[in-house]
Amino acid sequence: MIPVDRVNVGSENETNLTNTVEPQTNLKLKDENLSAVKGWEKAESEVLALKQELEKATQQREALNECMLQLRFAREEQEKRYMMI
Repeated sequence: MIPVDRVNVGSENETNLTNTVEPQTNLKLKDENLSAVKGWEKAESEVLALKQELEKATQQREALNECMLQLRFAREEQEKRYMMI
């Protein structure tokens, strides 16, 4: 038969183990959640940078289109001048 005080020690060890494991599990879950949040924030930051890059490229394309229109107009005007000569 197991002495009563040994049963109590076993029960105390289980309680101590449970008390140690629970905070570690909670801490691990919190670390995982924090990592996910950091990952999300990084993704949002990358999306913002890509949106800004896209906006800049769109503005450059519009400027290029305007230049092409002006060049086309200048060529047409030049052709008209040569036709008159």
